[in-house]
Amino acid sequence: SSLDPRLPVWRTITEPVWLQGHGSETERRELACELATLVGIRHEYLDRLPHAFSGGQRQRIAIARALSAQPDIILLDEPTSALDISVQAQILNLLVMLQRQRKLTYVLISHNISVIRHMSDRVAVMYLGQIVELGTAHNVLNHPRHPYTRLLLDSVPRLDRPLLQHAGETMKTGELPSNRRLPQGCFFRERCPYASVDCGQPQSLTPLNETDGVRCWRAVAGS
Repeated sequence: SSLDPRLPVWRTITEPVWLQGHGSETERRELACELATLVGIRHEYLDRLPHAFSGGQRQRIAIARALSAQPDIILLDEPTSALDISVQAQILNLLVMLQRQRKLTYVLISHNISVIRHMSDRVAVMYLGQIVELGTAHNVLNHPRHPYTRLLLDSVPRLDRPLLQHAGETMKTGELPSNRRLPQGCFFRERCPYASVDCGQPQSLTPLNETDGVRCWRAVAGS
């Protein structure tokens, strides 16, 4: 939906360059051909409009547009959410290839744990807009410390174990807190199975080691 339906694809890809006032039309067309080839779009299709492309192809066009300004960092907000499984894998593999080729840094936002596991070096888990756990992907995804992180990971179906493998860990029922009325102290305490009086105090993101941190006094005390 971010692609202008009235613009040919070559103009969409090079729009960031055009907005910066760089390059002639001929140079922008050449750049569009180069980037289209890089992301797997045939350059003879570049005069077509977005509706002529599939969802996966349109995602490739959006990636080419993001690359046109030669960024160091790209923000990926749910980049595979509207795609089927096979196309998701193709797009993720393309992103990994581009990252290596162009030495890119990605800030990836996703609810898909499999995507996070496949793509990430470091992971930040957020609840009500606040980071509750931060660390290397291996530590956060395989040895979670915050109760919300554990419950979040345990909600993902797996063939080798039942849901909620941590005995006694279930999220409290009730109305989901609103970011218009944030809880006092720990934001997760109204739904946390381990909440106590101490959780009403302000919680800070406390370092556990050189790479990891958690916003939970129980997790820190247990470390």
